[in-house]
Amino acid sequence: STSSSSSTTTKVPPSAVMKLGCALAMNAGFLNGLGLSGILGRAGSVAAVTGTFTSSAVVAFSSSNPAAALLLTVLSAPLCYMLGSFANGVLNPEGAPMDVMNLSWVQSSPLLLAGSLMVLLANTLSTTTTTSSSVSRTFCLLTFALGLQNSFTSHLLSGNLLRTTHMSGMTSDIGSVLGQVVRGNTANAYKLPIFAKLTASFWAGGMLSVSGIKYILSTMSGGGTTAAASS
Repeated sequence: STSSSSSTTTKVPPSAVMKLGCALAMNAGFLNGLGLSGILGRAGSVAAVTGTFTSSAVVAFSSSNPAAALLLTVLSAPLCYMLGSFANGVLNPEGAPMDVMNLSWVQSSPLLLAGSLMVLLANTLSTTTTTSSSVSRTFCLLTFALGLQNSFTSHLLSGNLLRTTHMSGMTSDIGSVLGQVVRGNTANAYKLPIFAKLTASFWAGGMLSVSGIKYILSTMSGGGTTAAASS
């Protein structure tokens, strides 16, 4: 029984996991920068929904039509993020740490789906203008994709160490671990390099989004000018 259990539980190679995690964290930082810029039709985070929950509460009690306001805020971002995680749970129901070097097509399907949605976003941004309703819909599409991504990567290491989209929990963990280290408890100190690499990658993605936003705006402007000239 011992040999059978050890054969079904494969230790995840840390280097492979970190490379994948850092790449996805940078991707999330980049896409979150696009979301916050307002280029997707509305300004807001697509990597986390904490702020959106607060905004929905504020708008609900300050708007003359709270039902419509809640529909636009709660159902558009947090629900899409939750649906992304729901999709990962359906596609990958085991919820156990996985061997990133030997993922089956079923295990990797959430990541493939998220990547496909992001390719669809790129196509949308390259063929529409900033005022198009289709661009606004991509905000929800991205929120869904990043919810799926975060849920997927959380299962690549035990203890949800590899969260790649929102940094609030990870920042809190860094503070907690540093506090423990100050008091002489170094049991969780091994987590600090993991957190540092992921947060640095997310931050770098945000930096890259500045150039990405400028490029997208220039492309849209050029497309609009070309269309006007042809007409």
